[in-house]
Amino acid sequence: MNNIKVRQFTGIPGIIIFLLSMVVLPLYFVYNGPPPVSNILSRALINMFVCTALIIFLVGFRHLIREARPDFEFIATLSFTFGLVFAILTFVSDAIQVGSVLGKSGGIDPTTVGSGAEGAILLFGPIARLVTSMFLFTAAMAILGTHLLPKWTARLAQVIAVFHFALIPSIFSGTDPSHFYSINGLGIPISGTWLLIWILVVSIMILRKKG
Repeated sequence: MNNIKVRQFTGIPGIIIFLLSMVVLPLYFVYNGPPPVSNILSRALINMFVCTALIIFLVGFRHLIREARPDFEFIATLSFTFGLVFAILTFVSDAIQVGSVLGKSGGIDPTTVGSGAEGAILLFGPIARLVTSMFLFTAAMAILGTHLLPKWTARLAQVIAVFHFALIPSIFSGTDPSHFYSINGLGIPISGTWLLIWILVVSIMILRKKG
């Protein structure tokens, strides 16, 4: 497969990731209290396709790095692996959340303590922030070393990575989802949105790249 096709198979899924995520993110905030089961199932269903598109994006990004500089194989594989772990964490987190509400008529918010889905809180929170920050740091290293994309895309990745990394200690900051810095707080969707913006920007740049 030539690089033009690889860029298409990388950039298009990246755009799909952003668009689907913009659909699923509001579903976490449309209800003041516990959402209906249909809302939780819809979130998980959309996230399944988001994670699938993410894996395709990651494979393409790794390939393009290796094509640009074969000696960056280690960094390319490291970045791919951190991104893949993030996708797996999301699959598992959604499975835990869905499992906590299956067979129930409602009245449970799986993003809060007491729902039976407390394990997902740690996965969606500090663990995902650590893995995401490492993905972004290594992706920035690859971009700077291979000149695959403009330098500013690497700098943006580094800034977002620092933001994610700063949220890791939120494991000590309580479980009130209305607080920015709690383990399941507003810092998670905000940091996630910045990751999505970076993926969108990188995807567009990959599609527009000549040669």
